[in-house]
Amino acid sequence: MINLVIPPVSDCFMPTLGVAQIAGYLKSKGIECRVFDAGAELLYRIFKANNPQAKEEEYTYKNAVVCLESFSESHKGINMTIDNFQADFSWRDTDRFLEYLESEEAFSGELKKLSFVCEEGNRYEGELYYGFSISYESQVVPAMLLAKLIKEQKPKAKICVGGSLLYNYENEFYKIFYVSDLIDMLIVGAGEEVFRCIGLGKLNELKKLTGINIREMFGRYMIDMREAEYKPIVYEPDFSSIHFEFYPSHEKAFPYMIKDKCYYGKCHFCNGDKVEEQNTVKDVTAAFEHMGKIAAKMGIYNAYIVDAALSPRDLKAIAALPAKTQLRWIANGRFEKNLKDENLISQLSQKGCVMLRFGLESASQKVLNLMNKGTDISVAEDILRLTFQYGIKNHVYLMFGYPGETKEDRELTLNFLSRNREVISSYSVSLFQPIPKTQVYAELLNKVGDGEDSYERMIELIYKDEDYYNEIYQDISRLNDILRGYARTNVEYYSANIFNTEVVEAKKCEEKTCTCEKDMSKTKEDVDREISIQFSPKNELW
Repeated sequence: MINLVIPPVSDCFMPTLGVAQIAGYLKSKGIECRVFDAGAELLYRIFKANNPQAKEEEYTYKNAVVCLESFSESHKGINMTIDNFQADFSWRDTDRFLEYLESEEAFSGELKKLSFVCEEGNRYEGELYYGFSISYESQVVPAMLLAKLIKEQKPKAKICVGGSLLYNYENEFYKIFYVSDLIDMLIVGAGEEVFRCIGLGKLNELKKLTGINIREMFGRYMIDMREAEYKPIVYEPDFSSIHFEFYPSHEKAFPYMIKDKCYYGKCHFCNGDKVEEQNTVKDVTAAFEHMGKIAAKMGIYNAYIVDAALSPRDLKAIAALPAKTQLRWIANGRFEKNLKDENLISQLSQKGCVMLRFGLESASQKVLNLMNKGTDISVAEDILRLTFQYGIKNHVYLMFGYPGETKEDRELTLNFLSRNREVISSYSVSLFQPIPKTQVYAELLNKVGDGEDSYERMIELIYKDEDYYNEIYQDISRLNDILRGYARTNVEYYSANIFNTEVVEAKKCEEKTCTCEKDMSKTKEDVDREISIQFSPKNELW
């Protein structure tokens, strides 16, 4: 039996896609497989423990937030929120991390109650595998605590660890692998073929695939799939074992991927969507048919399309679908001049488009050109107004601190947001962070020189002193003031939660009388948490 686990804490409103795609692939091969969203189940159990008489409709985002605040206060040394988990140490400090895993009891007591941890180990015949997909740093500590608990409860169970976070921190995971016995199999790269071979009891078949690096150490394996000639396919996901009642969203939604590659793929700061080659790319029309079948089977008619961006050609194909669909959907797009088409936007609205999310990053044309975004800022302004006019929500991703950005460039961004705030639905802001295998990373590395502390020296080069950081922080604070009462933050207007809110009027609410779901006033800590979002690679299949 293969159990695929989404560890706490990632998306609390819907399952992440990677494990569901692997589950779909394995089931198509006749391999028994289950998927568990540990974060969602943990949140649901915490809510129920605090509100034993509560009705299901009371399990909302706001009430879940209150429960987590109380939970964190009662568990010394950790802070768990809807979208984050922090301990009072860095998991990359391997010695301290392992000491914590050995001594921690309070949080482990909650994790022991999860269904896949406390069930009897002899319930299934044959070998028992638990695969943890780790995409965010917030998941590392809970995942390893779960691995430890499973090993204690079921000593013969095998723990497999993979996920997109390993692309950036593989050396740190290698250390954990070498100095502990928590991980039986470390997988870097797409993992569906690994699990197929595991499920069939034919792990040796992996060695027949060209380009795979397999290292064995006393029956434990490190498997690097990144150079394999085999290329992953965008598999149809399987959500049949997911408990959607665990998500604190009245409107449930499922994720879906059409193409595992950014059609643009030229941004200098991004490495997450540059797949070199694909065996299969889904036709957009066929993808919507498949989503419709999933929706009908589950009774969930909201889909979050996680592709890096749908192209104008993709969106035109959706607009040309023959009939109005019950499906409501959200997708990422780009500010392309071909989207300045009023008829296209109108048709998309009629074909179920709830929101389009755009990487604006900056409203300085100079900075956009440095990023190689391929975006004309005047086009972005027109598209924001057009989508809002036709009832399609929009989201803008913003980035401050890109190399070469000045105070004047940020002023241009703040002015852009000010004059367009009535038509912006939601936003998120992050500080620039250099990501390996990107062009800007290579340029910075050339300036600071290679070495163990090269990343730290890059950060010192970009954020040259505390005064400069404080200057950026002040501009982010001004950004939040500008958009308060008009646009929602990504924290409250995120994932499946977007489907819960009706289309709003041009001016959502006056700043002085704002009645948004959440108090939009922010402390420095609030802002620091929101801008700590990392530009990590997208969720790979594993």
